[in-house]
Amino acid sequence: MKTFADSRGYQAEIWSLVPGHALMNEILLRWISEQPQDGRVGVVGPGPGMEIVSLAEVAQGCHFEAWEPEPAMSESCARLVKHAGFADRVTLHTEPLPTGDASWDAGVCLLVGHLVPFNRREAFWSDLASWLKPGSKMLFAEIVRMPAWQRRTWIACSLSRGLPMTERERIEERLSGGFALLPAEHTELIARQAGFVRVKALADLLGLRIWELER
Repeated sequence: MKTFADSRGYQAEIWSLVPGHALMNEILLRWISEQPQDGRVGVVGPGPGMEIVSLAEVAQGCHFEAWEPEPAMSESCARLVKHAGFADRVTLHTEPLPTGDASWDAGVCLLVGHLVPFNRREAFWSDLASWLKPGSKMLFAEIVRMPAWQRRTWIACSLSRGLPMTERERIEERLSGGFALLPAEHTELIARQAGFVRVKALADLLGLRIWELER
């Protein structure tokens, strides 16, 4: 829900900041187990590394290529990957990947899309599609525009999970327009325009929408 300069802060707070986070991770691990188990998997925005370590534990025959532009997150990710013993199976980039590589057999992009400014959204989606091989799939999750009652429920869930009251106003501001939130149907349209031939909604967790995309 906020840009973390400290990866430890991310680890401590993401569970309460995003009520659907735990279920999203369950969906992720089940999904990756159904993808090619000897391929190249792209991960856009792996954060401090917990996500990519979990992926590597499940998909033991895959190599992972990750792009994490935030320095604190990238450093934490590299440390965690090395500590878990997966350094030889993870390539971590801090600079944008070249467009049109089409080398990924599967892709993952979670909680990144809503951070991309509106004027960069179409280019962002075009890049995602260009990194995937034709016929391959991506698991994509972002926060979408939601009605007031969903925002209130989101905030109540976050507070019940231990989020400090001092963060309430910040969350309300972000969910009300601080993020570049789009209606879910707009995201589906942009995905198709970018070159994804199939866009399948897997879950809607209080405004956290999860899709499976096929290139």
